[in-house]
Amino acid sequence: MCQYELMVLIENNSKFIETGGQIIVFLQSPLETLADEEFPFTVVSDENGDIYKLLDIKPAASKSELRGEKREKLDPVIKGLGIQHGKYEGEELQLPAAFAVDRDLNVYYAKYGTEVADIPEVEEIIELLAGK
Repeated sequence: MCQYELMVLIENNSKFIETGGQIIVFLQSPLETLADEEFPFTVVSDENGDIYKLLDIKPAASKSELRGEKREKLDPVIKGLGIQHGKYEGEELQLPAAFAVDRDLNVYYAKYGTEVADIPEVEEIIELLAGK
């Protein structure tokens, strides 16, 4: 799921820039894993989950809770793209979250996911940024 979401963000990065936004992604992958990739935005390694804990982003209670309806619908798309689960890193039951902050670091939007694919659509965030 993370690989798919990164791909979506990479493909849409220019839309964020056009609204004056900036993407920053926190992943549980270690720096050495991320070093092999090039991203058009900032990617931060939070291998120990410190940021997740600080922002109270909880893991799911079980694999069945982690995997929800939205993920089920995305499975054929992800498989069609040839994306396969990589090495297990960090908390495998980690739920996602998305935040929008202003230049003074005030959070004006927060979305805590209830399943692994419960992430705001790009267009939803673009509209939010354009209206800010």
